[in-house]
Order: sequence, then structure tokens, then C-alpha cells
Amino acid sequence: MFSLLRAWLITGVTDALFSSCLAALAYGSTVTRLWQGVAAVLLGAAAFDGGMRTAAIGTGQSSGW
Repeated sequence: MFSLLRAWLITGVTDALFSSCLAALAYGSTVTRLWQGVAAVLLGAAAFDGGMRTAAIGTGQSSGW
């Protein structure tokens, strides 16, 4: 069970870091907007007006919380 938890954590952190860097450096967007986009799947277009709160929802949604 510990190995599975460790693999989930490493994969999640790696995915979050890579996608954040890609959004900021390659696409010229912001990290906040990236995670708001993830939250928009659940919350709709209003997620882009929610600031850090909806970015946190998107981060949690991406990690499976």
C-alpha cells in the first residue's frame, strides 16, 4: 500500500510541475489560469472569475481529492 501511495504522490507532483511550467513558459499563460481551467470542467466558465479559490479547486480536482 505504501508503494502505491508513493507512486501516486510522485506522479501527481511531477504532472503538476510539468503542466504548470508548460502553461507558463511555452503558452505564456499563468499557473492560476491553468488550474482554473481544470476547475472549469466542474464549475463551468465562472471558474475563471474565481481567483485563487477556483485554482485550488482545480488543483484538488487534478489530484483526485
